[in-house]
Amino acid sequence: MHTIMRNELIHDILSELKKKKMIYLEAPCGWGKTILLHQLEEAIGRENCTFIRSADIAKMNLMTDTNKVQKKNGQSKIFLVDNLGEWVVSGNIELLVNDIQNRGPECRYILAGRIPLPAQLLPYKLTSQIGIYDKSKLRYSDNELNDICTNSLRGYREQVVSLYEVSQGMPLFLAVAEGLLEGAITDDESTASQ
Repeated sequence: MHTIMRNELIHDILSELKKKKMIYLEAPCGWGKTILLHQLEEAIGRENCTFIRSADIAKMNLMTDTNKVQKKNGQSKIFLVDNLGEWVVSGNIELLVNDIQNRGPECRYILAGRIPLPAQLLPYKLTSQIGIYDKSKLRYSDNELNDICTNSLRGYREQVVSLYEVSQGMPLFLAVAEGLLEGAITDDESTASQ
C-alpha cells in the first residue's frame, strides 16, 4: 500500500488529541488504520509512543514502563492501540480500560479498529473525552491525491481519481492503482524509447 504521509489528517488528529484523552479510528479492513498509526508514531516521535497489542498487555506491567519514561523525559506518553476488535474478542478490553482509567490525565490513546466503539469506552464518548474518526474522515484529501498522482502515478490523475471514487475512498485502492498503472507507465516508457 502507498505510504504517503497523511499530513493533514495527522495534524487534525494530533490537534484533537491535545483536547481529548482518546482518538478512535473506526473503519473497515483496507482503510490503512495500522499504517496511519505507524505514521502517527513517526510524526510524534517513537520515544513518546508505545504500541500496545492485545496479546502483550497481560504479560507486561505498562504502568511501570510508563512511569519510568515519564520521569525520564518529563513528557506525556501516547499509546497506540491497534485492532480493538481483537481486544474485545480476547477479553483484554477490560485490561485496556483499567489501564486507561489508572493513568494520569497527561496520557493519551489513539485506538484503531473495525468495530463500533465498545460499550466499555462509551463513558468517554458521553463525556466528550474521545474523538471518533470514521471512514469519511480517513479519506485522502484532494492535496494528498494530487501528491500521489504527481509523485507516484504521474500522468494518471483521471484514472486514480476514478478508481478512488469507485472504491468509495478506500485507501487500499492505491495498491491496486499502483499495480495497474505501474505496468502502463513501464509499457509507455519502453514503447517511447524504441
